[in-house]
Amino acid sequence: MKAFKISILAAAAACLAIQGLAADAKSTISLGMSGYIDSNYNFDVNAKNGTLNLNQVGLDITASDSSLGIKGVASLTKSTEAVSGIDYLSVAQLYAEKSFFDSSLDVKLGRFYTFVGFEGVPTVKNFNETYSLLFNAEPVNHDGLELTYTSNGFTALGMAAENSYDTSLKDYGLQLGYAKGDASISASFLQSPVTGIDYNGNNVADQISVSENRDLFNVVASGKVLDNLEVAAEYFYISQLASNLGDDSYASPINYYPDTYDSKSPKQQGYSLYSRYTVGSFSLAPRFTTMFMPDGPDLMNSTSAAPKTAYQYTLTGKYVVGSFTAYLEGNVLASSDDDFRIDSTKEKSQTNVLLGGSYQF
Repeated sequence: MKAFKISILAAAAACLAIQGLAADAKSTISLGMSGYIDSNYNFDVNAKNGTLNLNQVGLDITASDSSLGIKGVASLTKSTEAVSGIDYLSVAQLYAEKSFFDSSLDVKLGRFYTFVGFEGVPTVKNFNETYSLLFNAEPVNHDGLELTYTSNGFTALGMAAENSYDTSLKDYGLQLGYAKGDASISASFLQSPVTGIDYNGNNVADQISVSENRDLFNVVASGKVLDNLEVAAEYFYISQLASNLGDDSYASPINYYPDTYDSKSPKQQGYSLYSRYTVGSFSLAPRFTTMFMPDGPDLMNSTSAAPKTAYQYTLTGKYVVGSFTAYLEGNVLASSDDDFRIDSTKEKSQTNVLLGGSYQF
């Protein structure tokens, strides 16, 4: 938390300093504010009932000085996205940013969105209204330092930060990318050292501390194949330390068995295929996502564990009128496992239909 407080104070100080200079007529200060409101009626086909949700509200405030090349950004987000289960009110971003060497090197300090994945936190900027299974398995934002170097379409990004939603994780990341025209590709690696307790054969009196690394690997490619057709693909892999394996109810956060760890540490893999076809003010965006757990839920000894394979089928239609966007979306979560529990009941699939709209300002 100490690193987080320092980075937040640094970002806040930069924003306040820039705002203070705004009163100087000779300064080159610019202030900006934008945001969005997203609301929908979410019909649960399985339960045959629906709810009206204020799905997400976001506000972005920027302050920049072009002469100094400094920018401060603050993003506030309230989300109650029903299908993904994400529900939070937070300072999603609060950072200071400065560019060096003719804008080829960008330095960012504070809280910022993660560089992993194709989808972003603001739902209004994504192809689809709901998040994919991959998004739910990825970190959202970080507190720390991010460096980005860009030259001739090539990008190299490095990060050392604390995971904002799990402050026990100290994340170190690297991304390499290339963009040309409307096409881009990036490969990301994120490592989080994790510490747990080994009870050594369920013997609580004989405890040792164990440290391992959780590795996340992500590849995203996107581009336009026609003037009105955008496509994207994402691959995701994470090595996870197992929790509560066997009969040990004491292990927290992980239970480590030195002799059988490799066979009992579940890993997750998955990929998403995205596309969006636009004609005038109307767009249609199908999405397919699947997540694999090759080691299987039986190794986790939990009846509520994720299935070996989960699928997501999404189709989103949007119509834009000025700053307002109306949408209709169908989202289906399915499983290859009869014990897949999407909520409190045993179901093999969960279907939701969303009718709503968003306003951007």
